[in-house]
Amino acid sequence: MQANLQVHPDVVLTVLESQDPTLIDAIIKNVPKDALVVLPRHIPGYVNERYEPPLPHTPVKEDSAGTEDEGGSDNDNAEGESPYPNEFSRFDLPEDIEILAGSPSELNGGAEYTDFAYYFRNRYTTLAKILRGRGEYIPISALTQTVRYRKQQVCIVGMVSEVRNTSKGHRIAVLEDPTDTVNVLFMNPQLQAASPNRDPERDRMRQELFAEAERLIPDEVVMIKGTLSDVGNIIYSD
Repeated sequence: MQANLQVHPDVVLTVLESQDPTLIDAIIKNVPKDALVVLPRHIPGYVNERYEPPLPHTPVKEDSAGTEDEGGSDNDNAEGESPYPNEFSRFDLPEDIEILAGSPSELNGGAEYTDFAYYFRNRYTTLAKILRGRGEYIPISALTQTVRYRKQQVCIVGMVSEVRNTSKGHRIAVLEDPTDTVNVLFMNPQLQAASPNRDPERDRMRQELFAEAERLIPDEVVMIKGTLSDVGNIIYSD
């Protein structure tokens, strides 16, 4: 959509399935002027039969005695809490940040940093839950800020923030999760030296993996398995 808006994946799917050339214009008419993301509820005739992300959670304020204002217990939301309580701290807005450009808003004077952070967090969390069925993954900060996983097999889920080729023809993707970023290196098997002891099946798998890496695009959420380097700044994909 050429309206400077992010689009929810369900909206994209609905547009593709409808084959209705007028649907996009109808959806845009339902989007508020200050909105940053086109959500399913903006689709004409939409019925909320499936899960739709809630609004950002506002923590309950505590009084001077350290108790919650509304008398809730610490375990009220234990089931929905993240196992990594500080995983979104990287998106806290510094006090000295200056926003130079953004989408204008008639209601609040402009797009807020937290709007974009919420969109990233929700999209990452939703897709990460789907990928979790393929195996447990580790927060990126646990790899980059500790020595525990150095030179070990690791698994991460991250959003692709950048992809590029190296000067030697290999592929590097920068993956980001709510805790940190890390580089992932995909080796091009065609550039590796020939050896009579090389396993043809292993070479075929590496070639398929490299082909997948060439198709990576920014904002994809992917699960990667590989070996963490000895300094913790790069993962060599398997």
